[in-house]
Amino acid sequence: DGTITSGAEITFTVNAPVKVVVLTANANACYQFVGWNDGNTENPRLVTLSSDTTLTANFEVRVNDIITSICQGQVYNENGFNVSEAGTYTQTLQTANGCDSIVTLTLNVNPIYNTELSATICEGQVYNENGFNVSEAGVYTQSLQTINGCDSIVTLTLNVNPTFNTEFVATICEGTIYNENGF
Repeated sequence: DGTITSGAEITFTVNAPVKVVVLTANANACYQFVGWNDGNTENPRLVTLSSDTTLTANFEVRVNDIITSICQGQVYNENGFNVSEAGTYTQTLQTANGCDSIVTLTLNVNPIYNTELSATICEGQVYNENGFNVSEAGVYTQSLQTINGCDSIVTLTLNVNPTFNTEFVATICEGTIYNENGF
């Protein structure tokens, strides 16, 4: 068995016709394993050696990718970032071990919505659409959440028209039809 640490090479000289070894590439705290010089990315890997063989483990500085979303008007202020606009940002930080750590942030900004509605109902009716349940004239606000979890504000201006009860007194002769005032 062989252990390769931080990009070192390991060379085996094979005296027997065929030798099988297991190689494990162990990155130190600052790096991550990315593959072997022959393109293989298995780790650990089983290697059959039949002649002098040199394998090199490839390492790179550890990269941390963060993909997240915020709502419009918010600020993402974690991991050394302080941003409020959508985009890709890179930050080089130092770990407790003194290693550089590259953090890549892909930030999406989800919109909030401010919707204004105007409606008119008759006295005695109830407006019960868009999350409202009101019957008096006025301005009402409803705070809802979008599918992405962002607050959206719906403002309703409700007008209430009065109802009128008007009595008509009419006199007609027997055998005639009354057809005034919509009757």
